[in-house]
Amino acid sequence: MDVVKERRDIVATGSPVPTADAGSARDPVPPVRTARRRELRWSDRAVRAPLGLLWLGFLTILSLPVMVWMTLLHAVVRGVQRVARALRPGAERREPTA
Repeated sequence: MDVVKERRDIVATGSPVPTADAGSARDPVPPVRTARRRELRWSDRAVRAPLGLLWLGFLTILSLPVMVWMTLLHAVVRGVQRVARALRPGAERREPTA
């Protein structure tokens, strides 16, 4: 068994570690096919890109109320915690820091 594996063997088996069924480095390995990227057509630029930007704007508008709600919820929870801490028996008064 060869200690050094060639790149094509690593690609074929998915692992640089030798395996029992991987064969030797001299076994032929079928070529790895790579998908070709297609060129952008005018319909992609004229239709899909603007629709994508509109979708991004819609998601932004949709997220604004969620951000406001979460901010208000955070403020309410902090206020309740502060009141609960002040009403707890034996709670010492602290001066607010800057």
